[in-house]
Amino acid sequence: NSNEKYIKNFFTFLEYITSEEHKSPIDFFSWHSYGAVHRIIKQAEYCHKFLVKYGLSGIEEILNEWNPCHTMENKCTGWAAAQNLAVLLAMQKSTLTMMNYYDARCGTSIFSGMFNPDTKKPYPNYYGFMSFNNLYRLKDEVYTESDDKNIFVGGATDGKKKVLVLSNINAAATETELCVTGADT
Repeated sequence: NSNEKYIKNFFTFLEYITSEEHKSPIDFFSWHSYGAVHRIIKQAEYCHKFLVKYGLSGIEEILNEWNPCHTMENKCTGWAAAQNLAVLLAMQKSTLTMMNYYDARCGTSIFSGMFNPDTKKPYPNYYGFMSFNNLYRLKDEVYTESDDKNIFVGGATDGKKKVLVLSNINAAATETELCVTGADT
């Protein structure tokens, strides 16, 4: 199995660079994922766990290619927008330093999920990224949580404006109750 081989190589690499003999400096650890939202979350947790185990918890953790919706059938759907926004919201709460969506070019590739190459207009996915940008621009993340593993939430403020963003990746519409405290302070 190629995944087992990769994992074995990963451990061998970490053992080598952190050994007393080598003590190799390392500035960052990067990886790719084209899995579903929950798989990307588990992979991020897994990578961080082993970086900590080998004494590398202070380095940058970079998900330098990710895209959970890379088929021609779904890349231009609201479902894809919800999936990608969920990844952004989940990884905001993770130990990742940086992540790079693959890919935002206006092309015919199965990975090109932002713009329709025929009309040059945005796919729904673009608006999920815009929603996350509204959080990012406010700078200060506020505490948010969801008790539904398929509803992701994020919030931010600049002291004056406040933004709350939700992404529902459930297969169907889901009734959700919001409890907001401290929004007026």
